[in-house]
Order: sequence, then structure tokens, then C-alpha cells
Amino acid sequence: MLPNVRAGAVNSESLTLVQTIAGRSLASDLRRSGQLEAKVTELFNLLHGPVLRYVLAILGDRGTAEDVTQDVFLRLYISLRRGEDIVHIRAWVFQVAYRMTVDVMRATRKMEFVGDDVASLVFNSTPDTGANPEEDLLKHEERDDLLASFHSLSPQERNCLNLRAEGLSYGEIASVLGIRSSSVGNFLARGICKIKKLIP
Repeated sequence: MLPNVRAGAVNSESLTLVQTIAGRSLASDLRRSGQLEAKVTELFNLLHGPVLRYVLAILGDRGTAEDVTQDVFLRLYISLRRGEDIVHIRAWVFQVAYRMTVDVMRATRKMEFVGDDVASLVFNSTPDTGANPEEDLLKHEERDDLLASFHSLSPQERNCLNLRAEGLSYGEIASVLGIRSSSVGNFLARGICKIKKLIP
């Protein structure tokens, strides 16, 4: 149904698409004209990477995170095909990802922390092939420090930081997590403060 492709760069035109595709009449028009699948594929291409990183940062398992991410976009397709009124697509997608991730954690009764093998994807870093061994070791130690500080945060602090890192506004984060915008600011401030204290 939806192709399994990597997310492309986010540009202003794509973000406009995310905000404007959502109305009930638009979903209905797309369904009638046979364009719905193409538009959901466009959204998939735009949001797949950010959603995968968000889910992976919480679950720590690449395979499970991929499954959850695929299911999120399948639900988006089904919801739009039914003509559901989704006002803010990006917030809706992350809200579904959050709920599905919570369901997975409840089912397994544990939360995996991000391991070294997936840290580069979560923190959007790739190995520097031109780095010398000392630079490589230093970068590895910095990433380990960041991971350790990240693991010390509360689940809400981690969620807020992950969602903010993916470009969501305070209002969108509040919508995803079901909290007030002022609480988002508090969680972000506390999380950043903890990280600053723990990273030398």
C-alpha cells in the first residue's frame, strides 16, 4: 500500500502540505479522485524519518520502531479514507506514534534504552570517515555522555525533547502528549537543565 522509503528533507512546501491536506472535504475529494494514496505517500516521505527517530528513541529497538512507524502511516491512510477530520496532520501522526509506543511498552512491560547501534540514527549522526582515532574516540565519548544524560530524564522530559527536536511546536507537543503548553515548557527547561549538569 505505502512504499517503504526513506524520508526526504523537510521544506516549507512540504510543511504546507502537512498542514493543508487535512480537511474532511479535501480527504473526501482525494478519495473520490484516487489521489489519497499519493498524498499519504508524500506525507510518509516527509514524516517517516522524524517519526521513526522519535519512536526509536523511546523503544530502543529498530525493528519494533519500524513496525510502529509503518502502522502509524497505515492508520493515517485508513483515517483519511474514512473521511475523518484531521486538522493538524503532523501533530496527529506523532500523537498516534506516542500512543502506539506506550501500548508497546505496556505490552512488554519494559522500556529499552537506546543502544550504541541505534544512537547514530536517533541523534542523527553518522561516522566521520575522515576523523583520526582520537577524534573518533572523543565523539564516541561525547555520544555516550549524551545518552547517559538522556536516560536520566523522566519519560515526559524525554518525550518533550524528542518531539521538539523533530520540529514540533509547544502547542503540537502539548496536543501529542495531552498536556498544557506551559507544561511542555517546564519539561523542556528541566530536561535541558539536567543534561547541562550531567554533560561535562
